[in-house]
Amino acid sequence: MRLKMILMTAAGWCLTAGAEARTLEVCPQTCAYSDIQTAVDAATDGDTIRLGAGVYKPAAYRDIPYGKLTIRGFVVLDNRRLTITGEGAVLDDADGVATSALVIRGGQVTLSGLTIRNFHAVDTKDDIYDGHGIFQIGGRTRLRNLTIEGVTKMALVVREDGMADATGLTIAHNGVGIWTDERARLRLRKSTVDGNTYSGLAVYAETRTELSEVAFNNHTDDAIFIDGQAQVRVTRSTFRDNKPLVFNLNDRAILSVSGSLFCHNEAVSKMGLDALGGANKECKE
Repeated sequence: MRLKMILMTAAGWCLTAGAEARTLEVCPQTCAYSDIQTAVDAATDGDTIRLGAGVYKPAAYRDIPYGKLTIRGFVVLDNRRLTITGEGAVLDDADGVATSALVIRGGQVTLSGLTIRNFHAVDTKDDIYDGHGIFQIGGRTRLRNLTIEGVTKMALVVREDGMADATGLTIAHNGVGIWTDERARLRLRKSTVDGNTYSGLAVYAETRTELSEVAFNNHTDDAIFIDGQAQVRVTRSTFRDNKPLVFNLNDRAILSVSGSLFCHNEAVSKMGLDALGGANKECKE
């Protein structure tokens, strides 16, 4: 019996080792695929989808039910383990069907090099969640060198027990920059969050957020809003021209700030800069 199990294990390992990950090419013309969702559906776990330079506009959508809500996605990754990369690839919804750019539910997804812009909503108050950039429900994501701009609602959403590890993001001129809820975890590094209509970052419930070398600039409804029992740790970041507050938090939230620079903000927090501790500095110019 033991020998049989060893042989079965070895055979299974050989089958797994023999399955090589593929790269599926997508481009507006001349590639095997011109539609991103079609390539996602054709891919197997471990594959890479490489988007060629050009503009990709939603012509169709796929709905993901989420409680009472419907998340409407241009590209939907449902419990998939894939990489999507695309230097020079732009997902643009300026005049397409109203959707959210990428909806990720479960799985393990890496996104790199994409620009997401102009995703709009038909109705900002209904239960159809269009008009977002990336909407993540659970799962794990690695986000590298992405630009999300001009999105009606939230540029990046992480919900439930989702974990997002992000580096090199530019999130500018959206409704809300980043929104996390439930038990989500976010690590954001070497990024810029600029000029969003509402908060640059809004965190709720029992979320945990780590920010390092992030610039928050030009927000008029708080740079960072912290509610519930959310925890935020900030290191070596800069905050410039934000109002009315850089940090707006309730009594149960936990905030740690160190080694950061504050320039021309209306107010750092209700308690002031000194209450933060952590060797933070204020601009002198």
